Amino acid sequence: MAFPNDPRRPSLNPSSKGTSQDLPDGQDTQLSDSTGVDTHVSSVAMDRGLLAMGSIGSQPATETTAPLPGSAAGLTDAEVMLRVKAGDESAFEYLVQKYRRAMVSFMYRMSHNAAAAEDLAQEVFLRVYRSRTGYEASAKFTTWLYRIATNLAVNHARDGGGPTLIECKTYRTRAHAEGMIDFGYRTRQEVEQWKTRCPIESFKSYLLKNQIANAAELAGIDESIEAVVEEAHKFAESSPMPPRESAATHVFADPIPEGSENCQKAESARVETASSPQPSPARGEGA
Repeated sequence: MAFPNDPRRPSLNPSSKGTSQDLPDGQDTQLSDSTGVDTHVSSVAMDRGLLAMGSIGSQPATETTAPLPGSAAGLTDAEVMLRVKAGDESAFEYLVQKYRRAMVSFMYRMSHNAAAAEDLAQEVFLRVYRSRTGYEASAKFTTWLYRIATNLAVNHARDGGGPTLIECKTYRTRAHAEGMIDFGYRTRQEVEQWKTRCPIESFKSYLLKNQIANAAELAGIDESIEAVVEEAHKFAESSPMPPRESAATHVFADPIPEGSENCQKAESARVETASSPQPSPARGEGA
């Protein structure tokens, strides 16, 4: 990996004037006003080789991350990102190399398109770089990174880039069934740790910290939700038991008639999915 003080390979490549393609007719360039570009704004040209090494199926399973120079040993990713914020280009290259393969795999799982996955992964790192001056280490770096990736995937789908599957992992803090021995397969410490990561509580803290809402407003929302739940509970308790013959209603889909157009479409989709190339699992993922 090359660092900014390495004369053999600069991190950014200069380009001659006029080498970029002209925009199509009718499209304006997005430039600042006559006062010019703010001094704190910059752009980065990423070496495509950084992400090419993260292409689907092209990496060896024993890929390692190049160490940061200097006193970076033992730093968390959030602390490394703060070095990026301070202008350390080598810290940014370190994060790209560390997460590029996992990011390409993450984007492929959502888009099921190898070329789109690589392009989206590159765009994620570009957005990380552009957002570096506003980064705050208030959460894990990976939480911030994958939030950027998820938002990008959603926008990609909304812009007509195809459907996007977002995998949202959660945790059941209560037992799987009433009366079940809850701590026979997990510890109390594990459950308490997951409770501290509750997204609702985290969002409440965010709203309060940024003065988007106050405690009274949030309490009012909680009260309104509890009222809706209580009303639904009373309705369920006062309603008659449903007939036994309705037990399977809305449980199973009606079979698609053999030979119908929908059946043929379903079979074509199944064959196409089965023949699509699958990405190599990212480091740390199961096969």
